[in-house]
Amino acid sequence: MEYQGFELECHEKSIFGQLWKPSEPEACMILIHGLGEHSGRYSSSIVPELTHRNIAVIGFDLFGHGHSEGKRGCCPGYDEVLDLVDEVILKGKEWFSDIPMFIFGHSLGGNIALSYVMKRKHDLKGILCSGPFLRTSIKVPAWKMIFGKLLWKIAPEITLSNGIEPEALTSLSSEVRKLKEDPLCHTRICPNYAFPFMLSGEWILQHADLIKIPAYIGHGTDDHVTSHWASKALSKQNERITLKLYEGGRHEILNDSCRSMVNEDILVWMNSQLSLHLQGDQAI
Repeated sequence: MEYQGFELECHEKSIFGQLWKPSEPEACMILIHGLGEHSGRYSSSIVPELTHRNIAVIGFDLFGHGHSEGKRGCCPGYDEVLDLVDEVILKGKEWFSDIPMFIFGHSLGGNIALSYVMKRKHDLKGILCSGPFLRTSIKVPAWKMIFGKLLWKIAPEITLSNGIEPEALTSLSSEVRKLKEDPLCHTRICPNYAFPFMLSGEWILQHADLIKIPAYIGHGTDDHVTSHWASKALSKQNERITLKLYEGGRHEILNDSCRSMVNEDILVWMNSQLSLHLQGDQAI
């Protein structure tokens, strides 16, 4: 497997990206991480599984995350984040112009990936999400919403703690320890990374028919961050969506006790999509 880091610029910010390339790639996966983390965390989870299956992976750090520029936990806006996905896909096409491209998003990244395939012009062949942020698992108190929306108007780039404890993400103590010791992970969030994404989650649920490509959604039933019921509601509205619920799984199903099952399900789904793509090419 070949590895290389790269940089690109989007909205006057330097963005860090990574490419994991098998010797004979059959497909490419664009990977979007979640809030407070970075693309490098996936180098020991799903990336090896995909590259072993000859699927190249392109990950990148969102605005204000990982090695990318920007105040920690802050972004210029929702449309600007979708613009960043556009830039990364264009970069991917420089390397892989003749193989199918997919997109994967975790949590906040799942919200971004779903919104992207529903709103932007693309030729992606499929979308995968783990614990997508459509709704929070617990309803946000009204006073917090009012206060937060006020900050969104007067100070959209002010950052506060996101209030998410590492133990809510995984039941594995070894993964909790790695998360706490990772200097690139943080707990900051600004209104621009909160309210536009909450509104987008509701919009996605109300426009499920706009998902025109095959989709896989995996969600833990013990997720205390994002709602698996929202994922279930979305999947019921569109037959293109394959939903897998992992009993007892917490928010990071790729880093929880169910991870082997999740990896296997993702690879099975990807194999089926690549087989269909190959059959389509042969029919032409």
